[in-house]
Amino acid sequence: MKKLISIFSMTLALTFAGQINAQNLVINGSFDSNIEAWDYNFNNANWVSDDGASISGNGSFRFGLIINNNAYRWAASEPIVVKPGYKYQTGMSAKLLTSSAANYLGAQVNWYDVADDLISQDFILSNVEPVPRDVWEDMYLAVTAPPNSVYVNFVLTLSVGGAGSPDEAFALWDDVFMLEDTLLLVSND
Repeated sequence: MKKLISIFSMTLALTFAGQINAQNLVINGSFDSNIEAWDYNFNNANWVSDDGASISGNGSFRFGLIINNNAYRWAASEPIVVKPGYKYQTGMSAKLLTSSAANYLGAQVNWYDVADDLISQDFILSNVEPVPRDVWEDMYLAVTAPPNSVYVNFVLTLSVGGAGSPDEAFALWDDVFMLEDTLLLVSND
């Protein structure tokens, strides 16, 4: 029993150490000083100094627009090369301000094949409904790359639902990440 506990403790420690040192595959997902490497789809977009987490840099990504007719707004990351069948840990932090008309936040992980065709989507949503206002909400999802996937992109989304609003729908985003999940095997020898 003592050996089993020792092996479990060592495995747990090495697993966390590996995750801490894992490379974020999302380019500029921490928005330390700018919003470069993100397509913000003609939204009002800018870098702001409101930071989502103490482990990242100094700022976040703000985007939005006035939305009508059940539409939504999005911003997309640069393409990320993936390995088919591999598991990835994904997530981000988002802050919906009281002054925003948005009532929905989330993200899509869009998987593409070698012909640039969208083959699958995974959705990352807030666990809290309605999305809380004026606080950073963390969202996570473990995903597996489809067998014929070549790359993926992160698409941050927001909407107001219904007919829309005459006010701008916007949110702050920070710490967008995609880490290759690793499985640590411990031998009993």
